Amino acid sequence: EGDRMLMGKILLSDGQTPKDFRLYALDSQRHTIDRIGADGTANASANAWDISTRPDFHSIANCVYTYGLCGLSKAHGIQQPFFLDFCTGEWRPLYTTGYGTLALVTGKHSMVSAFVRNQKGSYYLDNISADLEQSNYAVPTRMNVGSGSVMGSASPLPEGLSAEQFGDYPGVFAQDQRLLILLSAKIGEGKWAPVLYSPSRFHVQETVEADALIPFYFSVRLPATESGDTFATKVGYVVSDSADKGGSRFYLLDVPQSEWWTQEPFAVLRGKVISVSHNFERPGTFTVLSEKDGTYTVADYDWNQGEWQAPVHTATDMTYSAIAWGN
Repeated sequence: EGDRMLMGKILLSDGQTPKDFRLYALDSQRHTIDRIGADGTANASANAWDISTRPDFHSIANCVYTYGLCGLSKAHGIQQPFFLDFCTGEWRPLYTTGYGTLALVTGKHSMVSAFVRNQKGSYYLDNISADLEQSNYAVPTRMNVGSGSVMGSASPLPEGLSAEQFGDYPGVFAQDQRLLILLSAKIGEGKWAPVLYSPSRFHVQETVEADALIPFYFSVRLPATESGDTFATKVGYVVSDSADKGGSRFYLLDVPQSEWWTQEPFAVLRGKVISVSHNFERPGTFTVLSEKDGTYTVADYDWNQGEWQAPVHTATDMTYSAIAWGN
């Protein structure tokens, strides 16, 4: 008889990954990813994943039905995209050419993309989540989403910007047909630049003074037609500042209007926004992690009502640096 060897643990109770969207929070100090329950609870051992092997994991995003999170982490000193599988707790590299990754990109598409560097130092957009397995609830098995694809041609970074200034937050897709993407670059302490990407070119906009500049998106339901419900995606930037600086302001990017920062924000939050995420199953809302006077709060904004909802999670000992809806 052979000896038994522990190969690992499968974190499943009934052989199925969750179908409903759940809210996950990245704790960059405790080096865990926690699931925040509907009742606001978090940090239960059954709902936490250890990320101490990649403590710099950040810029998290979910590819729907993959039951895990994509994010950025350094490997051999180079920033690369990784996938943390919630079923096995294992890390999977999503791009292994040895060149750096500028930033992840997410949005209404059921995929996660990344700007990756080529041999000439330019960056192109690739669907890094193409080979991740997705749960298909029409059948009991799992399916593969398909092969990767390069979108657009490679482009050099704008003069004066370096790769190290990107990647704090995922970019977002603004349009399908013209492939417009919102990114942000840290120019210096308290200064950020909005960077728009259209096919084969990065466009730098006027510098904004803020603690952070966070691209975000959310879907809204349009009036029903004979073919059923239709949806549109709204995108923009959060100009994030602490409460003593006036708090955080939410702007929509009205393409082709580029001077969005001169418009009135559609929402204001009296605290510093740390992260924004959207649940596809709840159109017309987005979820925000913020901090004010040492208190951290997770709350939803209702676009249709034009107001903030009651917080779903509040704590003074929270050390979360990002949130993401996923399933």
